[in-house]
Parts: sequence; structure tokens; C-alpha cells
Amino acid sequence: MYSKKLIAILLASLLFFSAFAQETEDSVSDFESSESIFADEDAMFDQDVQDLDEPVVADKSQGGVVATVNTGTATIPLTFSGHLESELGLAYLKEEELTDKSGYFEFENNLFLTARADDTFGVRGKFTTSYDNNFDFIVSELYFDYLWLDHVYITAGKKSTSWGYMRLFSDDDDDKNHESTSDTSYTNIIYDSGSGISALARIPFSVFNISGMALYTGHEDKPSYKDMSFAGSLEFTVFHTSVNIFGRSFPDKKSPMYNPYKLPIWGVEAKKTILGADIYFQEMARIRDVARARQIKKDGVDKIISSVGMYKWWDAHYPNIGFNIEYQNIYFPNLTEDKYSNTIFLDAGIKFLVNGKSVKVGSEWRHYVEDKKGYVKPGISISGLFPHAEWNTGVKIEYGENESTILSENGKVITDSVKYTFATSIKLTLDY
Repeated sequence: MYSKKLIAILLASLLFFSAFAQETEDSVSDFESSESIFADEDAMFDQDVQDLDEPVVADKSQGGVVATVNTGTATIPLTFSGHLESELGLAYLKEEELTDKSGYFEFENNLFLTARADDTFGVRGKFTTSYDNNFDFIVSELYFDYLWLDHVYITAGKKSTSWGYMRLFSDDDDDKNHESTSDTSYTNIIYDSGSGISALARIPFSVFNISGMALYTGHEDKPSYKDMSFAGSLEFTVFHTSVNIFGRSFPDKKSPMYNPYKLPIWGVEAKKTILGADIYFQEMARIRDVARARQIKKDGVDKIISSVGMYKWWDAHYPNIGFNIEYQNIYFPNLTEDKYSNTIFLDAGIKFLVNGKSVKVGSEWRHYVEDKKGYVKPGISISGLFPHAEWNTGVKIEYGENESTILSENGKVITDSVKYTFATSIKLTLDY
């Protein structure tokens, strides 16, 4: 009975909010939902952060239905589990004399499947059904892991993988032709691994971890190695400090997959914990000409990205409190002006209990130094008011020269007015 009522409420809400959002879609196209406002705050409160993805499947779902398949020679357990998120919300925008409002509905359900024959071989899948104006179904992940000779870990298939110690400057796309040097660069060099097919091998040896990956994101029936990207890393520990040396190549110039903005990457990063705080940095270069770069000539390098950060979370007792701050500098050695770009990113939050209800208060600040622009996103999230529900409320305040929401005869204009986007929503979550 409870599940039928929940489904009926979701369907009715879907129809109402979809119609309401459609009416205001033309007038307000830049709204950010409270989910977007709270995306980084959720990461702030999540302390279980991996430095490099483990190649062996670990089922992180809670519980799940277990079935067995008898192949004749072996009995293989199958584990099914799922995670559902659905959000209903309202948003309000104010910029100069413009004010407008909108409603929205978002739905996403992930179904997980794990099959493990034994400790050496397993398969995992993630199947996502989502709604954002239209229903969509995709295979988000489907891959196997294999332990070879008790020493080599192999993962192959469709899987999102992350490398690197940076937490905030981690997923921005740096492969486009930037119109501004103030655009920040990603620090996860295999950020696009989930959009293709990859094979990853990892070999632990003493204090070292050697990793190699081949990635293909095209659609050719018989791709050549020239159509693929290759990445490698050597991670080790010295003086209680984690160090990672890495690199990546992209499809060859003779490949239909070639992109002139996807230049080879060389880099190094390190992380050390001091008094419970993670201190880390990364130095990464986009290589224009490998031979010239080896000679340490500046015309061999397109850009050098330097990032440094600190993360600390105090959770010995309530209230829990923490912060994450990162700074990024991008140097363009071949430009005659605008040779530097500097960005500051701060994420901070506090978590406490009020009458048995979990309350999270957080704020995000991002500032582009040269352009003298940025935004602040404070917000609050309360869990436990209703079963399986979380109430999120936040505001995004944008300052400096930004693309205006106000339309002119020639399209959008640049304005230095302050823009406010307020959002509030109820998000339902269910693990099953």
C-alpha cells in the first residue's frame, strides 16, 4: 500500500511539474536546481574519497537480493540492489529588473547487478533510468574484473574511473577551444572513461602501484590503436607521502577520432596527511610538441596547470565541521598577453543534529581572479522531516561580468549585475 501511494504521488507530481516547467522554460533557461546548488556540499560531507579507483569490484550497495545461477560446473551468486532519487522543486531568479520562477521534477533510478564466480572473477553492471523532460534508459556501467596470478588486477568494459588527488578541480572538460583563459582545467586525466570502453591493469609491487589504461570512445566496428587513448601512472609512497607520476596520450592525427585540442598530458602529484588534514598538489602540462618539450623549450608546451589544495574534516563529535580549499594557476607560455589564469575554490560545511534531525549547512565559493567574477552558493539541507526525504534550500549569487539571463535582440548579453538564483526542493531517496 505504501509503495502504491508513493508511485501515485511521484507520477502526479511528474505531470504537474513538467507542465509548469514547460510554461516557463522560454523565459528562464539558466535556472540551477537545488541539487546543483548542493552537489559540492554533498561531496564536502562525503569523507570516503578514493585517490585512485580500485580495479576490483566492491559492491557498495546496502543489502540487495541474492539469487544463484547454476552453470552445471559452478553455482554463481547474483546480487541485485538499487538506489532511487527523485526531486521536486521550485526556483526563483532575480537579475536587475527581471524576476521569474520555475518548477522542476527530476527522477533517477540505478539498478546494480553483481555476479562473482569466486575471488578472482566478477561482473558488475549499473543500469540507469532517469527523467528530465523525457525518460531515458542507459547502461551506465558494465564491466568485469579479474585477478591474474594473484598479482595483476584487470578491469575491462564500460566503467567510470577517476585518477588523482584533487577534489574540487576534478571534472571540468579541457578539450574544447576555450574562449577565455580563465576557464579552469580538469585534473582527472581520464575524466571521459565512462563514455567509452576501457581496459585497466594494475600491478602492486612493494611500495609501488603501476597502472595502465587503454580507452576507446568512438563507434568504429574495428578500431585501430591509433583511435585509442592510453594512460599510465606510477604511484608510490616515500616519507609517508603519496606520489603519483602520470601521463596520457590521445588518438593519432591520422585517426577520425583526432581532436586538435586533445594534447598529450604529463604530470606529477603528491599528497600528505599532516595533523589530520590532507595537503596535496598537482602539476600537469599539455604537450604541443613532445620533442621540444623534452628539450624544455616553452614552444613545446601548450599550457601548464598547477593546482594545490587542503582538506580537513573534524568528526570526533557533533557538530562535524570541515572545509576544502583549492587554488589553480594556468600558465600559457606562448601567449603575449593573458599568460596567467588564477582560480580559487572553497567548499565548507557543518553537520549537526536538531531534535534527531540531521542538518547540513554548507557554502561554496569560486572566484576567477583576473576576470574579477565568481559566485557564492550557500545552502541548508535537513533530513528526517519525512521518511526517506531531504529538504534542500539554497541560493547561488553570481557577481562580476557574466552572461546575462536577459535577452537582447542579438541574443544574450554580458552584464556585471548581480544575479540571484534561489531554489528549494524535496528529494526522496531509497536504497533497496
